[in-house]
Order: sequence, then structure tokens, then C-alpha cells
Amino acid sequence: MLDQKIIPMEPVPHPEPFDSEEHLFQVKWDGVRMLAFVDHGQVRLQNRRQRDRTTQYPELQALTDLISGPTAILDGEVVAFHQGRVSFPSVLRRDQANRPEYIALLMEQMPVTYILFDLLYLDGKDLTGQPLLERHSLLADILSPHPQIVTTDNFTSGTALFTTIKAQELEGMVAKVKNSPYLPGKNHHHWLKIKLRQQQLCVVGGYTTRGSLPNALLVGAFDETGLRYLGRVGSGLSQQQSIALSRSLPELHQTRSPFVNPPQLPTGSFHWVIPVLTLMVEFAEWTPEMHLRAPVVKGFTVVPPEQCVLY
Repeated sequence: MLDQKIIPMEPVPHPEPFDSEEHLFQVKWDGVRMLAFVDHGQVRLQNRRQRDRTTQYPELQALTDLISGPTAILDGEVVAFHQGRVSFPSVLRRDQANRPEYIALLMEQMPVTYILFDLLYLDGKDLTGQPLLERHSLLADILSPHPQIVTTDNFTSGTALFTTIKAQELEGMVAKVKNSPYLPGKNHHHWLKIKLRQQQLCVVGGYTTRGSLPNALLVGAFDETGLRYLGRVGSGLSQQQSIALSRSLPELHQTRSPFVNPPQLPTGSFHWVIPVLTLMVEFAEWTPEMHLRAPVVKGFTVVPPEQCVLY
């Protein structure tokens, strides 16, 4: 197993939190899914898409000194924090870095935490068929304490945990059957994800039309490189708002894209605007490309554009 690429087990969506004696409940962290292959003093990292990420996170080589055994395969989430809050944009910058000097700089600016939640293999033994509680207990036993490499907490009440998740504006939670095996490559009902929809302040940088009315807004938010395109949002726009935008947006027309990463759209199907109009967008989650999944307009704001930032 140590030389293989493994597709991680995934949860399936569930509509609402619940309590169950057959399940344990864990926080669903908004980070990058990562498998760690520990093999006699070396650590190989592999993400959800089976791509190697060993270079991007040099600090996780510390696993070799923290695991009480020469070989292991672990599953978890790499998470970054900004001002005390989980920041997917920050961890995505770490994950997409390639140049060694830039990786070294980001290690100082954006340290990550590896939150472990499963153990697939240990010292020559495949553990995927063992019950989840046994795997998690063994994981806790073999891992020495470290501030950046930790095991996730298990909770007994899903409803109580979800209340806390809402209060702290975390991504959601996962309910896992206590005696379930680990099923590589499977999206299985043994694991259920219950997600809290997120919000992001955005700036309008363009729009598309259907007939004479805007039917979708091209939105973004600022990072250190400039205004970053985050996606197209049309859901939530009322007829009255579209009519009002059909009058105001043409007055903001400009010929060049305001985005540092402009979307690839058919010529003539969109219009660029000066990025001054701001709005709140609700969405399901971040995509791996740093776009908003299932975005909905919640309302327009008077927040200055420069305050619409990624963190």
C-alpha cells in the first residue's frame, strides 16, 4: 500500500444534523484533503486527486518523528488559519505553490495544521477493514503531541456540535458509523456530511445578459495580487434588481477585465465594469479552483470594495 496512490473515502451529503448512538461526530474542516505515507523516515503526501503534495508542505516531514512505527498511512485535512479563523484561500495558496523559495516564505506567513482523522495502515498491517473507533484509538496511541499535527476530536452529539459549528462559522460536520470500515475510492453512507452554507463579501467586476437584462454577475474579492475572480452568480437576483442593474451597470462599463485571473468566456457574452458595486454572496463551499460552488446573491451592500477580501 505504501507505494500506491489511494483515492480517499468520502462522505455523502445529509440534509440536517442528528444524534445517534451508532455514530460519532467530527468537525468538517475547510482545508485540503491529504493522505500521508510514512515509510522509514520519509513522508509522501497525496491529495484527494492523487496528486503529489510532498513539496508543498515540508513541515509535515515531522510525521516521521511523531509516529511510533516505521510505516503508516494516515488520512486527514491540511488547514490554515487567518486571524484565528479557518482560511481556505490561505491553504489553497500553500497547496498551489511550486517554487522552493516561495514555499519557504509561505511556511512562515501561512503555517498549516494537519488534522488527522484516520489510520489506514501501520507497520505492515492493512487496517481499512477494522472498525473506525479502533482505527481512531490506535491513531491517538501512536501519534506524539505536536502543535501542527493533531488528531481530530470525536463528539457524541451531532446536534450540539452543529450548534457550536454555526456559532464559530465553521464548514460543517461529518457523522461516521462507529464500526464502519475505511472504503478507499467510495462515497459511502457510513460517512455523512452536514454542511453550513458560507458567505463572502464580493465585488462585481462584470456581468452577462439575457436579452436586455443582466442575468448573472461576475464577482470577485481582493487578495494580495488584486481582484480575484470567484465565479458567476445569478441565483437570488430578483426581477426588480435585474432591471435596476440594467440601468446602473452600463454606466460602469470598461473595456479591460478588472480581475487578475479573468474567466474564459465567449467573446461578446459578457461586459466588464469598474469594480465598485459590492454584495454578499452565500455559497455551499469553495471548489479546488477557488471558485464559489452554488452561489446565491443575498443582497447588495454599502461596504467599500477594498473591504471585500479573501482571508
